[in-house]
Amino acid sequence: MRSIPLAAALFLSCLLSPGQSVRILLVTGGHSFNERAFYNLFHSMDSIAFDTVTQPSAEDLWDAGMVNAYDVVVFYDMTSEISEPSKRGFLEMCDAGEPLLFLHHSLCSYQNWPEYKNITGGKYYLEPPPGRSKASRYRHDITLEIFPAGSPHPVVSRTLGSKRSFVLTDEGYADIEVLPDVTPLLMTSHPDCFPLVGWTHRYRNSPVIYLMPGHDEKTFSDPMYLTLVRNSILWLSEQKKHSQQ
Repeated sequence: MRSIPLAAALFLSCLLSPGQSVRILLVTGGHSFNERAFYNLFHSMDSIAFDTVTQPSAEDLWDAGMVNAYDVVVFYDMTSEISEPSKRGFLEMCDAGEPLLFLHHSLCSYQNWPEYKNITGGKYYLEPPPGRSKASRYRHDITLEIFPAGSPHPVVSRTLGSKRSFVLTDEGYADIEVLPDVTPLLMTSHPDCFPLVGWTHRYRNSPVIYLMPGHDEKTFSDPMYLTLVRNSILWLSEQKKHSQQ
């Protein structure tokens, strides 16, 4: 793991080691988390190498067009504001087809940028928006049985194998918005959680996955969660390779 300082952004391509590993950039900031447990999750993944960057420095990377050196960008941030140049940089990153994986509270970022909802495929509302009577809500430490949603998808089939479902003790979100054109991946039936907890779609040229689980070390240390996140990264990286052929 390397933490990418802003001063090194212009030399990003040189920092990346050659090899067969899928190279990812982990974007954090704006929300506390167990850093050791979170980064250990990615250290435990075979064939995946990662660098980290904390917001708002990540925005400077995509403003400079430097994230295309990575196979996948993984968002675990909860950032409130974004400048107009960074909005353009984000959209240019999507035009270039960079694969994006959004985890857990990244659904809460950029509350005042309407286009972000179209990028992630959904939104957690910190405040009730016009036309909605209430904000989104969360509940800690609930037991979520997670099972496939809709037609089989490679991420889900590779993760579950012969299993029908798996269980995580995690934080659930309720009263969120999910766009109608996403492809459902994973669901739960817990009354304190929105039924859809994982989906994929395409925004401009970027393949996108969102996974709701991922609050703390209980989930980070779960082998099924590791497998799910790893398979999401690998599938997204495959989409980038196919688009370049």
